[in-house]
Amino acid sequence: MNKIIELAKDEGIQLMLVGAPCNANAELKKIYNTVELIANENNIPFIDYNVLYDEVGIDANKHFFDGVHMNYDGAKIVTGHFTDYMTKLGFFNE
Repeated sequence: MNKIIELAKDEGIQLMLVGAPCNANAELKKIYNTVELIANENNIPFIDYNVLYDEVGIDANKHFFDGVHMNYDGAKIVTGHFTDYMTKLGFFNE
């Protein structure tokens, strides 16, 4: 991950890290916490959808087709929120 971050900096590419909603278990949460630390240390935006269910409007019983992967309606919700988030951060500005 550090090599990717360094390469992106060298090339002038802005990164964003995303924890996709997946009903993360304790092991995955530890991984996402580490990713968040790395992102913060490098001033890289990080959004973890596993802690934003209420804010985004994700219902674990309605928006996953197998308990881990989003169904169509869930994907629409997350995509809309993510697009708004990236816009606010200036990813779509020329």
